Amino acid sequence: MEYRSQQFGRISPPPLRRTAQSPTTTLYEYCPLAGQQIRLLNLLPGPFGTSIYVQLGATILAHDSIPDFEALSYTWGSPDHPVNIFFSVPSRSLQFLPITRNLECALQHLRYIDRPRVLWIDAICVNQQDIQERSKQVPRMTDIYSLTKNVLVWVGPEADNSTLALDVLRDLSTKVEPLPYTKVELMPLCHLFGRPWFERLWIQQEIRLAQSAVLLCGFHKLSWPAFRKAVETLWLKTVDDKEIGLLTYGPIFKERRRHVRALCTGGLFPSFEDLLTQTRRCKCTDPRDRIYALLGLLDQKYDIVPDYEKPIAEVYQDMFTSYMKKQHTYGNLKLLAYCEMHDPASNGPSWVPDWSRENKCEPLMTSDGLGATGFSNSDVSVIDNGILRVMGIEVAKISGVFPTQLSAASTVDDFVIALKAILPQRMTLLETFEQRLEIFYRTLCCDSFSDILEDQDSAILPNRREAKRGLRDILRSDWGTKISLSKGTFKYLDYALGYCRYRSIFSTTDGVIGLGPPLATSADVIALLPGCFSPMVLRPLQMWHRGNPITRYRVVGECYLQNLMEGKAVLGEFPHGYEHVTTFVEEENSFFDAYRYHPSGKIHLEDPRFKRFRSEPGEDGIRKVFVKEDLASGEIARSRVGIKMKVSGLDNAEEVLVVGVDIRPYELI
Repeated sequence: MEYRSQQFGRISPPPLRRTAQSPTTTLYEYCPLAGQQIRLLNLLPGPFGTSIYVQLGATILAHDSIPDFEALSYTWGSPDHPVNIFFSVPSRSLQFLPITRNLECALQHLRYIDRPRVLWIDAICVNQQDIQERSKQVPRMTDIYSLTKNVLVWVGPEADNSTLALDVLRDLSTKVEPLPYTKVELMPLCHLFGRPWFERLWIQQEIRLAQSAVLLCGFHKLSWPAFRKAVETLWLKTVDDKEIGLLTYGPIFKERRRHVRALCTGGLFPSFEDLLTQTRRCKCTDPRDRIYALLGLLDQKYDIVPDYEKPIAEVYQDMFTSYMKKQHTYGNLKLLAYCEMHDPASNGPSWVPDWSRENKCEPLMTSDGLGATGFSNSDVSVIDNGILRVMGIEVAKISGVFPTQLSAASTVDDFVIALKAILPQRMTLLETFEQRLEIFYRTLCCDSFSDILEDQDSAILPNRREAKRGLRDILRSDWGTKISLSKGTFKYLDYALGYCRYRSIFSTTDGVIGLGPPLATSADVIALLPGCFSPMVLRPLQMWHRGNPITRYRVVGECYLQNLMEGKAVLGEFPHGYEHVTTFVEEENSFFDAYRYHPSGKIHLEDPRFKRFRSEPGEDGIRKVFVKEDLASGEIARSRVGIKMKVSGLDNAEEVLVVGVDIRPYELI
């Protein structure tokens, strides 16, 4: 009887039976690989539940020489209590190799009853004890997962009503009408999306490079295209469905849904910073893989060669400096926004993100949005003892910090309580309630509203008017009064909660309210660093250098100040009638920052603020733009000190030198 079926359906396996290890067996010995060789596993046929027998052979993998094989994408699982698989090697005693129980479970389900199956599985096909081989084979995974005929996505055996979850997903992939599902159907999806496979970092490369893939759960399967359609439908269709209640808007389900959606729609060649955001909660065994696992997905090539003998901190610093050198147009300091102070006493460079630790805070800026310094680059150099010298503008000093006390488990109700405890105390810092409210409601969600987007994702964002009205009602309500939240207010608070978890609300010495990192203090300053889209909280430290007192800075983390965003600290407010939006440019097949002129409704890609400043040609061919007219002559006019900015987000946009700003060097340690 055949126990493994090629058709979707439940198969009853035979009784479990294990084969005892023979006393003559020895540990499998790998032969070295040469040139373009990889190893492929021949999974020999056998009944479900019996010991696994395999063959392992080397073969050349190249674009003009592609063997017929499938690649497994799975989670290694716990190394405790391993299970042996056995190698059928002619003229040798029986050899074995211990593998994790999760991998053995996958092989039991993948094995055919009547014929062999050729697979590539990292834990077996790469000698995990040979660090040099691992370093050489990791870059080959790009070819392996892009050239395989099929990627097998093993999420585990049947559990938590997973069969119903796959049925719902299959049905979802065909839905265009509002979803008919209740908590009964959606709870299995929450369990399925929470399986360890979805948390694994390496699956990003394995599934995005696949030309064909199928999701396997026990003896059930679902094609990856159907899974992807279902996830997109689930993302769009339940966003306004408050009746689902805590399941849909609960922190766990929402985060899992967002993570799975990013996996399905992230694209083949995203930017490095996009991948960092999408994978920040993924798990890997070796912290170096935070970098190495992403290299194969990047269109931009960096000067990074996998080396598992190199110290982790050195791998991260190499990635940071390589990224700086490759960003020729704008944003060469974007990665600074991923720095978050975890330990004020840490000795490592604070300007190098510690990617081995999960930043619990949601990123405040998108990778290519119009940030605090516009589309700019910075003059950067790494000097003695790991010190990063950058240019910057000090724009504020922090006077008070108020932790939100919001965590991943916090709900919208918890958020309302926190807002009522923190915000009314700050209402006296500006003249009127409405003036303060205008800053509050925009700051809490980083000014992300549906009217700035012109695509289907705008449905995900809150409505500006409903947000302001809802926050006004909350702040004016009596303490302890239960507030009935409208659908629009609930959506706004739920969205803003993602930004406020684990963060602090702070005030500056000039009375402005912002959203900042959890370890910010009243001793910190806020600086704009060209090339970095977010304002950065820096901690000044007084020290001696060669007998002289100097000030150097440690990076505390990124922050959000409404009055500084969209380049306003450098270029000022937009001309009357203009507002910043995001629009799709067909020629570039991508979204770009743009500027809508309300009287005509016309969309402009070039920032209209550059046109109101006087400019003149520079000696090096870069046009100088004077943001202060009284400085457009004399020494300032001859100065080369300024901010290099692009007039739009397009790669071929004109670059200008903005002069007349108070910019100076900062040394980050």
